[in-house]
This record gives sequence, structure tokens and C-alpha cells, in this order.
Amino acid sequence: MKMSSFHASVRTRRTVQTAALASIALLATTAHADFDVSKLARYEGFLVTGVTITGHSVTREYVIRREIRTQAGQEFRVALAAADLTRLENLGIFSSQVIQVVPNDSSVALTYQVREMPWIVPYPRFKYTEQDSWSIGAGVASVNMLGRAIYLGGSGTVGGVDAFSALFQYPWITGNHISIDAFLSDDRRHDTLNEFREHSREITPWFGRYIRDNGRLAGTISWFQMNADRDGITISPDRRDDYLRYGIKGGFDNRDSWRNPTSGWNNELLIMWYHGFAFDEHSWPLVELDLRRYQPLGNRRNTLIIGGLFSWQDGQAGAEIPGYLQYRMGGANSIRGHDIEVLGKELVGRNQLILTLEYQRAVIPIREFRFMKWSVSGGLDIAGFYDAGDAWNLAEELNTRNARHGFGVGLRFLVPSVYEIRTDVAIGEDGDVHFHLGVGDKLSAQRARLR
Repeated sequence: MKMSSFHASVRTRRTVQTAALASIALLATTAHADFDVSKLARYEGFLVTGVTITGHSVTREYVIRREIRTQAGQEFRVALAAADLTRLENLGIFSSQVIQVVPNDSSVALTYQVREMPWIVPYPRFKYTEQDSWSIGAGVASVNMLGRAIYLGGSGTVGGVDAFSALFQYPWITGNHISIDAFLSDDRRHDTLNEFREHSREITPWFGRYIRDNGRLAGTISWFQMNADRDGITISPDRRDDYLRYGIKGGFDNRDSWRNPTSGWNNELLIMWYHGFAFDEHSWPLVELDLRRYQPLGNRRNTLIIGGLFSWQDGQAGAEIPGYLQYRMGGANSIRGHDIEVLGKELVGRNQLILTLEYQRAVIPIREFRFMKWSVSGGLDIAGFYDAGDAWNLAEELNTRNARHGFGVGLRFLVPSVYEIRTDVAIGEDGDVHFHLGVGDKLSAQRARLR
């Protein structure tokens, strides 16, 4: 189990509410292909005489219009129009977005037509990790509260994890995307790797902003509490550890899509200070570097994904850094091809390095599905991958002898809310075949607290 990258639970939009609209997509019976903006290339350089917006009833028009940079009086540029549609897709509130053109000699009038997804949905919730197995429950989420692309959701589960969580995201309050991501959780579970009954609580708000178009900057003051049912787990002798965490993170994100990127970078550097306020007030720093490259291979149907995650904590394992905050390898969200219940007890440490190489091919490109009055979008990719990684305490333990690797193939079901559901078949050094199921993209899931 891992706590150090707690922020990942709110970093990827909508990931807490796992199956809100996915079931609707699976019920859908009709579809049309996603819009190809390259069809508008014939109008390159034409004068834009007007830009109108249609199809929205809940969303405030300014929320849409501020994402559109093609303006009346400018020359029409296909690349700029494509970027407009990407920004509208990244809002996460539309099942489709297209541009309709009315040409007139050497000028064009543009209509951006959107189709809204339901702005509020009660839903069954399903959660799965290889350590905790299945948890089921229910929740309710507003993906477009007040018509401002604000997300507010809450849910509860029982089973592998008895949990309650709430997530509030306001991605553009004012200025250059000044935002807030606030996450609250209460989890009760049996930690089989550290062999205790966990009751953890967390309140984590991130306050952020953009730097120009692609830069990211955010900070937090967060609270985390861990309660154990036996001695020897927590640093505090009363079986309860409380931490204040002060963090800042900066990043660069120029992906062509947040939901299913096929080109660009998504990099982040996190610096955080853990301060335990208990009988000895122990504290330590964390530095984490997350690098991701999405490289198109020929066309948008073929993508090579390269990822690297490095996490370093400066403290004595067991004395300052409790065992439940150490990194454990194996399973769907770190090194595939290994059972987390086995490798997670062998390859463990306060530091980690995970490398991922994955090829994805779109079998069903993301498209809109409609069922009665509901409209959502989804798709399907196939994948081949290779993972390698290590966890260590001392520098000399970081070597190829301790590292593990695995490779395999899988399917990526591209659904709303969680971006993707992963099913993988993988093989490790021992030659055993392992089946993995994961929710959310792997490079984000490997930073989650429970992986």
C-alpha cells in the first residue's frame, strides 16, 4: 500500500466516481463516428464571419465560449479549430462536439454544436483493486453543477473497502484556470500486506492555476490519519498517526486529449513535507517525479506510451516512515505479471522506480452513443505493454538484481467518468500467467494511495 501520492486521487478528473456513466454506454445501441475536423481543411484561410454555439441547455454559454479561440474577423485555421474541440472535450460534460460550417465565397460562419451528458446522475458504484478485491455501493454525482463544469460527487461502498468519499472540482474559477480540487475520504479495510485492520481518513484540497497554456502549478495543506487495530503499525504508541502534509507541484501538459491522449507530454514534479503531530512529531520530505510521453505512430489509431515514476523519501523506514507508507510492487497498477500479495511482501521500500512502455491501437475510436435521452461516448483499444520497477531503502538496493519486470497484452475500455477500464494478461520472470483488472489509466493508478 502507498500513501505518498495521495494527490493522485483527485488529479485525474472524475476518477473517484468509478462507474457513474459506464453502464449507460454499455446499454447504448446507436452511435456515430467522432467528428473529423480535417474535413474542414478546404476552408483554411477563409474569413470567419461569425461563431455561434448550439445544443447546450444547462451549460452557461461563457463556459463554452471561453474554450473557443476561433473568433469572428480572423482567418479560419483547422489546427485552432481542432484545439477548440479538444478543450471542449476536456471539460468532461459533453458526449459530442462538432463544428458546422456555412460557406459564402471566401468566408465561413461557424456553429459549434455540443451535446450535453446528464448533469446529475445517481449510480451504482463498483471499485476494484487486486489487494482489496471488489467493493460495491452507490453514489450521486453532478458533472456540470450550476452549468459551470463544476463536479460534485459523493459515494459509499461496502465489501473489500468500507468507504465514503466526496470530491469537489471547480476547474476554472477565474483568471488563468485558478481552480480547486478537494477530496475527502473515510476508508476501513483489511491491509493484508501490512497485516492490520486500517481505518484511514483524509482531507486534501489542491489550489491550482495554469501558467500560460501548458504549465501547471498547485499547492496544498492536507490532513491524513491512520488508525490501526494492533501495536507495531503506527509510529505513535496509541495506534493512531496524524499527519499534516504541505505540498507544491508543478507540471507541463500539452496532451492532445485528457481522456485518450495520442500525442504530447504530461509531466509533474511534486515536493511534499510530511509532519506527524504525535508524541515525537516525526517528519520527512517526499520528492516525486512523474514523466509521461504519448507518441503517435503513423496516425491517431496507434500510440506509444512511455512512462516513468520516481519517488524518494528521506527518512528511516519503520522509525520515521511507517510501514504502511512504503511502496509495494506487483499487481495491475505497478509491475504487471506479478501478484501483489506475493511480490508486495518481497519488493518493498521507502523509495520506488517504475518504468512503463505500452503500445495502444484504437479498435473502436471514441464516439458518441445514445440511448433514449441519454448520450455518452466510449471506445475500445487493444494494448501490448512492458513494466519494470524496483523498491528500496538503501541506495545499493537499487539495481537490476532486485528489479522485477513483466509484459503482456490487454484491452482498454474507454468509458466516461473513469476514462478507462483495463483488463490485462501478463507474464513475469517466473513464467506464470497473471490476469489483472484495473480502473483508470495505469500511469495515474500507480500513484494512487491504494493500488
